Amino acid sequence: GMIQSLPRQMTKGKILKQSWRGRYLCVDLSKDGYRKSFNVARVVAAAWCPNPHNKPQVNHKSTVKSNNHYTNLEWASYALNSQHAYKTGLIKRKLTYEQAIEIKKSTLPPPELAEVYRISLSHVRNIKQGRAWNY
Repeated sequence: GMIQSLPRQMTKGKILKQSWRGRYLCVDLSKDGYRKSFNVARVVAAAWCPNPHNKPQVNHKSTVKSNNHYTNLEWASYALNSQHAYKTGLIKRKLTYEQAIEIKKSTLPPPELAEVYRISLSHVRNIKQGRAWNY
């Protein structure tokens, strides 16, 4: 998970310093005098992890965001990355399946259901209309 600069005329390449930006480690890279910050996981995955299906996101298999070793990274779709987060407990569901069924069958007005279940009104409407929890 370390990134090394390219060797220059009189110096060897050096390991670049990483810093936390939000929830992820980033590294500053420069080219032709322009500097830009990059997510370390994306840089490592682009270099070492095959992406034959051109998936847009990088997933940390172990859920440890500081572990950017290529063996801990994989390319994933948004849906697969979200599923992984739910399965590993990084994201907690606000409703149970049973609660979603109760909302779908309820005759209470949506604003009241939103208040009772402490979810947004749009989420209640999505459940009622089958756009969420439709399985």
